[in-house]
Amino acid sequence: MSSAFYVPPAGPRSRLIGYVSQCAIFSRSTAEPYVGHYSVSHGEYPDQWFTLLYGTSGHAGLCAIKGQASGEVLFSRSKSPSVGHIEGDGTYNDK
Repeated sequence: MSSAFYVPPAGPRSRLIGYVSQCAIFSRSTAEPYVGHYSVSHGEYPDQWFTLLYGTSGHAGLCAIKGQASGEVLFSRSKSPSVGHIEGDGTYNDK
């Protein structure tokens, strides 16, 4: 396992796995919780695959992370809910 920071190019699918926890993030629209993480020791699932969307205009230099199974973009913010996913391909400032 590499400790180097790597940002993949837009297009290819990637799984987001915690270095210490060894849990993969998931984003799904079929059952709650819709966003969470799951141990990689339990296998690989379609809702664990994401692509990057690179921002343009006011969002240039930023990326959105889009779930392949859900078609929604992950967000993290200070108000509730603090994490989740939403449509819009990263058009919101906190997502």
